[in-house]
Amino acid sequence: MTAAIHHQCLVRPFFHMASRYMFSLCFALWFVVCLVGLPAYASGLSGDNAETPVVEVKAWLDNKNQLDDGRYAVNQQVILYIDVATPRWFTGGTRIASIEIPGMIVKQRNSLATNYSQREEGVTWSHQRWEITLYPQQSGRFVVPSVDVDVQVSAPDGRSVKGRIATLPLAFDVSLPSPLLKQNGYWLSASELMIEEQWELSRDAGELKVGDAITRTVTVHGEDTLSVLIPPILPSYVQQEQQQTVTNPFQVYVQPPKLSDSQERGNYRSSRLEQAVYIVQSGGDIVFPALELQWWNTSSQQLETLSLPEKHIRAHHTWRSWLRTYWLGLALFGVSMAVLSLSGLLVSHYYKTRPAPAWWQFSRALGRRDWPQARLMIYRRLHQRTGLVELAKADQFCCCAVLPSQQAKWGKLQHRFQAGKGTSLSFIRLWRYLGRCLRPGLRRRSRFLTLPKALPQLQELPHKNE
Repeated sequence: MTAAIHHQCLVRPFFHMASRYMFSLCFALWFVVCLVGLPAYASGLSGDNAETPVVEVKAWLDNKNQLDDGRYAVNQQVILYIDVATPRWFTGGTRIASIEIPGMIVKQRNSLATNYSQREEGVTWSHQRWEITLYPQQSGRFVVPSVDVDVQVSAPDGRSVKGRIATLPLAFDVSLPSPLLKQNGYWLSASELMIEEQWELSRDAGELKVGDAITRTVTVHGEDTLSVLIPPILPSYVQQEQQQTVTNPFQVYVQPPKLSDSQERGNYRSSRLEQAVYIVQSGGDIVFPALELQWWNTSSQQLETLSLPEKHIRAHHTWRSWLRTYWLGLALFGVSMAVLSLSGLLVSHYYKTRPAPAWWQFSRALGRRDWPQARLMIYRRLHQRTGLVELAKADQFCCCAVLPSQQAKWGKLQHRFQAGKGTSLSFIRLWRYLGRCLRPGLRRRSRFLTLPKALPQLQELPHKNE
């Protein structure tokens, strides 16, 4: 709904006569006219002509793209029109006073008024129209105060008349356009919005190395909005520094944003350009996450989202960056190899004067396919574990031969072994089965905490109860 304020100012200038009596007469006439009821804010007009020039001023708000309830959206561009008209002509440009409204950004994007003429009831009127853009930053009711307008028009006798007139206040309501939006969130209102990005690498994509630079440029173009209202798109420098403490993929240098506002044939355009330079710090796959920007489309009255896809860039290591990245793993590997080597030397020195463990002798026999030696080690293990010399009687001391299925496997293994048809796998299984056998009364040695024998060639004597 268009709010229009019509105010007609009748300018009644007075002659400055050289004669003292004529000046007194004019002053008396001026005082009588003021008593009749001319507005006080028209008293600032002055001139030298005897005729009365007519000046008309109108002020209203653009009702385009209002919400369904007649309100405006937060951050939406609201245009205040101030139109000054006269049936004469303007002898100078009009000037409007500055406007300050709490909680609102006021921008006069065009420094010149639009001049045009219009014919009404056979009279040609000269117009000067001003456009002032308003951007409310919060919900609530706003009041545009009276605006002083300085005019300069011609009188019928051809002389110039200057004066000041004022508009009446205008009120309108503002609210959030969607419940999904927050008052101070990262979003904006515009009639049209688009986003684009450009990537520039210091080398070709397949030859990028540590120390090279990646330049990312993101530009947001919008209509019927203001550049300072476009929220930041690229992650801030602080967020990037926090991310570097975890992954350290790059070092970022964010350039100050470039803001631009322009007006062309009634179209208000704004843009925000952000640029960041990333210095690659480590090789591998560098991931730049996807970016999103929410905005309220004042033309379609819908909440929309602009997005940029995720970007992957592969970088190669230099020898210095490779060492800097994997130094901890290399240090741990070196320490582990040193410990293993020292342990091997100690074990080798220990067994130079002592017999090798039974499992080691058995493994070497299998590796050399020395079947007689392997069979000897099997029978020796049988005697150590059960005190027996016959393999067929060992099942009574074997816990693995309790179940019927295990008894069948045990019988098959010992039958193949005694028939001389055993393989390396069957020998290993038989060795493991014997490891689970233990005759009652014999001590079972611990695998790890066992002191070596002083005379390993002596056999362990059976207990007295046997």
